[in-house]
Amino acid sequence: MSEEKRISPGYRWLRCDLHTHTPVSCDTPEMNGVSETEWLTSFMKHRIDLVAITDHNTGRWIDSLKYAYSNMKCNNSSFFRPIILIPGVEITTADGIHLLALFDLKATTSFIEDFLTLLGSPVETRGDSSCIAGIGTFAIIKLITAHGGLAIPAHIDRKRGKGLLNLEPGLLIPILESNEIQVVESLSERAGWPPCGKTWRVVAGSDSHMLSSEDPYSRFPGCIYTKIIMKSGTLQDLVQALGRPKGIRRVIPEHYIE
Repeated sequence: MSEEKRISPGYRWLRCDLHTHTPVSCDTPEMNGVSETEWLTSFMKHRIDLVAITDHNTGRWIDSLKYAYSNMKCNNSSFFRPIILIPGVEITTADGIHLLALFDLKATTSFIEDFLTLLGSPVETRGDSSCIAGIGTFAIIKLITAHGGLAIPAHIDRKRGKGLLNLEPGLLIPILESNEIQVVESLSERAGWPPCGKTWRVVAGSDSHMLSSEDPYSRFPGCIYTKIIMKSGTLQDLVQALGRPKGIRRVIPEHYIE
């Protein structure tokens, strides 16, 4: 029986990219001059159904992407296909850890920028991964949840730092012992995190910093994603879907596996 026939009526597998970047992230020189429409079209061409907009410490493109999508839909643009846009941001915590924060579909650029102000992220360096918040990882995780968001530690076991598992034990253990984190991002084949024996749902995102490349190791739309069984495509639906482990499948070409 095919995987499509095994799921409940009203549900379907969605190709989800929960970690992406636009030209407003400072480390995306290959996207200089790329328009919102071109950015969206790239994900549509790769048949991605749901995209989280997670620039480094800014939500500057969220409103303009929503506007561009609306225009594409109304004008029946070439390559147009429905896509769900999840407003979000990749936060650099005071501990140097990268956290993905995903929010309600109605969240705006102003909402994200105000949230970053609450975290103490300097306005003058927003868009840069070196824009460091004024508070630590655990406190930010709690604030994301308190503001109705979903916190996903990014690339948790990346060896060169910035991943949650690189935190010193005194900072990591309280997070492991809490119930604040349910989902993490990783490209590793290892199935068991964290060391304390808890089970986290593991997703994978493209972390795309360009729209295309001849380099097979580059990150671009469609290169890595997660298939998730969902119904409506809202943030609440995503949170519920991530609680069903049999409905999550990472799609990672072998050469990307860490």
